Amino acid sequence: MGIDKILSSQSLWDATMAYSVAESLKKNKGSLVVHLNGGFHTENRLGTVEHFLKYRKNGRAVVVTMRYEDDFKKFDAAKHADAGDFVMLTQKPLKE
Repeated sequence: MGIDKILSSQSLWDATMAYSVAESLKKNKGSLVVHLNGGFHTENRLGTVEHFLKYRKNGRAVVVTMRYEDDFKKFDAAKHADAGDFVMLTQKPLKE
């Protein structure tokens, strides 16, 4: 498929999600939208957030990223610096 086509399709997906959120806010003045997606779509405030802010110039977005960590009680700020406005670490699921 090629990297260019993959990135283009990913950007279209992000733009579609962002447009849907922007339209919902436009139709429902004063409302709050909670949008859940995979980390690739919002980390570093790119992807969906970047598109959303083009549709809503005065829009606000808060990115909450959740990640599995072996030692989830120890936060390494450098490792998670650009992951989101809030980063939640959680224990990796136990293997059965």
